[in-house]
Amino acid sequence: MSLAQKTRRNGKKPPEGWDIIEPTLEQFEAKMREAETEPHEGKRKTEAVWPIFRIHHQRSRYIYDLYYKEQKISRELYQFCIDCKLADAKLMAKWKKQGYENLCCLKCIQVRDTNFGTNCICRVPKSKLDAPASRAKFGLLEKKKDYKLRARDYNKKQAELLKLRRLAQNKNPDEFHHHMINSRIGFDGVHRELSPDTDDETELQKKLGDLRNLQYVKYKLQVERKKIAKLKAALHMTDMGRQNSHTIFVDDEDEAKSFDPAKYFDTPKELLGRSFSRPKTETLQSTSVSALSKADVLEAEKLRKKQYSELLKRIEREKELAIVVEKMELKKNLQSSSNAELQPKLVKKGTATKAAVFQWQYERKK
Repeated sequence: MSLAQKTRRNGKKPPEGWDIIEPTLEQFEAKMREAETEPHEGKRKTEAVWPIFRIHHQRSRYIYDLYYKEQKISRELYQFCIDCKLADAKLMAKWKKQGYENLCCLKCIQVRDTNFGTNCICRVPKSKLDAPASRAKFGLLEKKKDYKLRARDYNKKQAELLKLRRLAQNKNPDEFHHHMINSRIGFDGVHRELSPDTDDETELQKKLGDLRNLQYVKYKLQVERKKIAKLKAALHMTDMGRQNSHTIFVDDEDEAKSFDPAKYFDTPKELLGRSFSRPKTETLQSTSVSALSKADVLEAEKLRKKQYSELLKRIEREKELAIVVEKMELKKNLQSSSNAELQPKLVKKGTATKAAVFQWQYERKK
């Protein structure tokens, strides 16, 4: 069917501007007749219709660009071409949607016609396609959206640098004062001076000062107390290192110079270093004592000292955790009464070994 026959079958007079696009449409119509009458022996069934789909796409794209991009034809002429079947209305409707701008035909998105239920590559927007293999040596191809992101980031950084330069130029050299770093707001909201000599919190207390760690610190405190009780039950505190000493008084300096501890305690010299289970010489002579080898005795003494050292460290850690729990409980109570009408009053400032003391005022309930 020729172009004139298609327009006459519509029964309407061609709108204004038809004479401008008619020669081009005649050329498309002639190419379409050649593609339809071309012999297809030796070709696949799908390969025989490729030229027809290509010409159909070119004709629809020509009318689409004239109306939407170049705006050289009117709405009436655009609709007249659709009514005369000179352009594919459904295909052009897909071109308006994002991701379908390069769709060549509707068959490309009909997944039922493919072996694996996939779309054609023309379904992917051109801006998201990979760079051609011919320019792979130049690296990734920067898209417009990438350029816009990079430009915005660059302009943002330049504006921030300009702001910092202006602040540096307008800065008052006498503005800083050491009071800014030597004072702090306490739990009760009062601004107080920080003493430069003493610190009211240790490093462990600063790390565990968050109220979210309260239950964890309580759990660790109970664990330490149980381990301390277990060590005490095993060692009985018999030979724990003590700071006190055994002082013996004599009458004069001559007696002090000639003083013999072994004779005074009536025990061998080898047992003078022991402050527990130190038998006398008479007991050793009258009782047979089964002793281990010297190496075993030294190993047992080394193990006992190691256990006492661990016990002392755990006692110190238990004291530190107890202080942390006290301070965290105080902080929790202060936060719970932050919106109360009667605020607690600071009685005594806290130290590194003791929590602060606050006095809550009694509020009478009606």
